[in-house]
Amino acid sequence: MGYRLKKIIAWIGIGLVAFIAVGLVIRAVFNYTNGKKLEKFLGQMKSEGIPLTLKDIEPECNPRENAALIWKTAEAMFSIDRENRTFLGKIIEGFFADKPISEEEKQRLHDLIAENQDIIRLILEASTKPCFKYEEQWEIPRYNLKTASVINIIQGTRLLGIDAVIKAEDGRVEEAIDQCLAARRFLQLYLQEPFLISYLVATACMKQVAVCFNKIVAERKIETDMLKKILKEWNCSPWQGGLVRSFESERIYGLEAVLLHLKGEYEMNLGLGGKLFYWVFRPVYKSEIIWLMGHYDCMQKAAGMHYYASRDSRELEQRMKSTPWYYKMAGLFLPNAVTVLFKRATLEAMFDTARVGIACKIYKNIHGDFPEDLAELAPEILGEVPVDPFTGNHLTYKKQDSGIIVYSIGSNLKDDGGNGTWQITSIVMEKPDDWAWKEVIKK
Repeated sequence: MGYRLKKIIAWIGIGLVAFIAVGLVIRAVFNYTNGKKLEKFLGQMKSEGIPLTLKDIEPECNPRENAALIWKTAEAMFSIDRENRTFLGKIIEGFFADKPISEEEKQRLHDLIAENQDIIRLILEASTKPCFKYEEQWEIPRYNLKTASVINIIQGTRLLGIDAVIKAEDGRVEEAIDQCLAARRFLQLYLQEPFLISYLVATACMKQVAVCFNKIVAERKIETDMLKKILKEWNCSPWQGGLVRSFESERIYGLEAVLLHLKGEYEMNLGLGGKLFYWVFRPVYKSEIIWLMGHYDCMQKAAGMHYYASRDSRELEQRMKSTPWYYKMAGLFLPNAVTVLFKRATLEAMFDTARVGIACKIYKNIHGDFPEDLAELAPEILGEVPVDPFTGNHLTYKKQDSGIIVYSIGSNLKDDGGNGTWQITSIVMEKPDDWAWKEVIKK
């Protein structure tokens, strides 16, 4: 009995060794073939001139013309505490809801603005420069690159926009408008930082500035020359092209990181266990890199489309759902592109409704009344009338005795009468989420 047991154990041992040997052979073949595929894929990317490292997309920026150097000076001056940051946020939200500033709030704002006047001045100075480059050493991987303080960028542009509203209320309307245009130029410069986080911050900041700008321009009679000046500059095109570039930088960062990981020069916590597990799955990582690059191509393609077109195609959503379960880097490196595209669409809606509203003001200055239909604005004032980014159809326009309203019907694709909410909690909002320009004729 003991002999037979030993024989069985021996055969089991031999079988196990054979199984391991076969597994090692399969793993070696798989690793070799996938390595060759990856090598060929990277070679093809290089031959096509596709950037492979962040150094390849480093912004060109003469230090004398670098807005980031001025911004760094401003960063060192910030003294807005959490309580005041919350207060400023509530003021912006109040502007969006057409809520007037109380005398108490106005005094508090005057004090905050006075304390941070040098920051506002430096942002305005930075807006006159042609480029923005925060980090000087781009040879190092992105995870070591220094970037501008997100909190300070948000608070600085928020304060600048609120200051512009107060200036307009004090009768300095042209100065207030110029300040909002300068804020837009500064944020456009900030988009030159080719990172998705920079893009998202610039988008959030621009929405705050747009709320302040709308409040200034929609509530006042403004001369035609100034309105035409605004129309030349108040557009979303930098954010449209900037998202394509941001997705490209995310692709490059992901590629750089995983290649360094394969070389053992960068540790990534994939939640998969120890070094043995990594060694076994190394061939899979090589295959996943190619898949990841294809997904980034898909994201860039979507970023080059109108929001309604990318949403209706559902290509991104379907591709993400079909991700193989064993591709673990996808969750680490792939941003939620659908959400980013949605955020851009809301900003487009704010820009485009404002452009149409301003064009209506110009039309009224020329013809004595607002147009009956938006088609009357083109081509005399607008080259073409913008469409609703959420539907691809015309923006909703209503002319009333009390004034006009122009709006996008938002993500819920429902006409909420131009009513919306500042706090967006989901891609499809259950409550009203129209994005509107409203102008009331003052008696």
